[in-house]
Amino acid sequence: MVRPVATGAGQIIYVDDVSLCPAPNRPGNILTYEEYSSESTFPAWTLPGETLERVYMTSGITDGFYALSFAPVAHKIHRMSLDRLLPVTAGTTYQAKATYFGHNPSATEATQMTYRVFMDWYDSAGLLLLADNPDGFYSMNINPNGLSGTTSTETRTAPEGAAFARLIIELDHSNSNVDRYYIDGLSLLEASPEYELVSDNATGAVRLTVHLLVPGAPRIHIQRVDQDGRKAYVRGYGQEYKLYPYAGTTMVIEDYEAPLGTRVWYSIRWTNDAGTFRYNSLDTQAIAAPVLENPDYVWFKSPGNPALNTRVLMESPLKWSRVARSTSFTVVGRKNPIHKSDVRSGRTANVTALIWDPSANALFDSLLDTGLPVLIQAMPGYGVEGNLYLAIQDSEVEHLDPDARVPGWRWSLPVVEIDRPDGGLQGSAVSTWQDIYDDYTSWEELFDAHATWITVLTKG
Repeated sequence: MVRPVATGAGQIIYVDDVSLCPAPNRPGNILTYEEYSSESTFPAWTLPGETLERVYMTSGITDGFYALSFAPVAHKIHRMSLDRLLPVTAGTTYQAKATYFGHNPSATEATQMTYRVFMDWYDSAGLLLLADNPDGFYSMNINPNGLSGTTSTETRTAPEGAAFARLIIELDHSNSNVDRYYIDGLSLLEASPEYELVSDNATGAVRLTVHLLVPGAPRIHIQRVDQDGRKAYVRGYGQEYKLYPYAGTTMVIEDYEAPLGTRVWYSIRWTNDAGTFRYNSLDTQAIAAPVLENPDYVWFKSPGNPALNTRVLMESPLKWSRVARSTSFTVVGRKNPIHKSDVRSGRTANVTALIWDPSANALFDSLLDTGLPVLIQAMPGYGVEGNLYLAIQDSEVEHLDPDARVPGWRWSLPVVEIDRPDGGLQGSAVSTWQDIYDDYTSWEELFDAHATWITVLTKG
């Protein structure tokens, strides 16, 4: 410690542990310390239509004592981008990360802060190569007179031809009452992908592989979000992904109910056993759901047993009937009867399906054997909009050709529309025991090739 120095006002200043060293940037960060922290200089960011400032701000999740800040003027999505292009290597996965705070000036009403970070890709000449399809917006509540903060990340693999990335932050202020935003702790690092999302026309499913691990979380929730904003819990093995037990490992999710020909994304939340405390969250990018390459066909799916899903040709569009639930009573002395009614019943119809492939016919017969509800999916505009869940009544089948040796069958199915059934999955249309039998001659060979069942499911 240096010798005490009198200041002339009766105060004494003590100085200790003085050092001069490099500023503590995040290890591996492609951004400079000034771009990451905002502590020393005002970095080169562009925020159209708003005045960006460097202001005093400190918290447990920001770096140092300053942050970038602006008081929003317009109710819109504000996009802030780093002017400098950041060097990247094609084929390498990167994680973009940012820290946000929002201040709610209202003394009585809560509000929301809505945010995300992502990256666009540029070629060696600095020209835009690929604009990101970013992850969905995250949101957090801010209490009255509150200042709340959080972080968000996104991982992407640099596409072929990429030499640079531009870091971008968006804050959706369209319906928020936040009067000031703060941004700090920005980084772009090499990383492993948080998730993978694949649309498979052959199985009519979206396959989501979640690599992000959240230690300590006992439960996970996974919802599909349709392009109109409707949410539905995705079916997992044995139950839906609602309060689903979380083992802290990579997860493979197969969603066979994504509406064909639409765009969907997935919202993932890790919580405590009651579902009230959230450990972490992950919102994926949007993806095009599977399509039927021949739109004259439809999928007949078993919501709980996807190995039985098959494609058939519907002979004609559905002709719906809705039975009235009403009756009239003649009353002596009255000209007109008294009419009593209730909500009209749901839709019923007769479905006629044509099948020519013997294996598909056997699979369809197995689907009916279960006696369980079915899901019919068709391409948009072909008479079945969205997901149609049906209970099948007594069925009939006949050969299309007078010669029974010629493949071809017509199935007549009286059906009743029902609500989406509850429950989880049993098995998979992608990985079955037959795949194991086809690929391996013994359990020892299987164990030598795979350390865990996850690598079997992911073909790793």
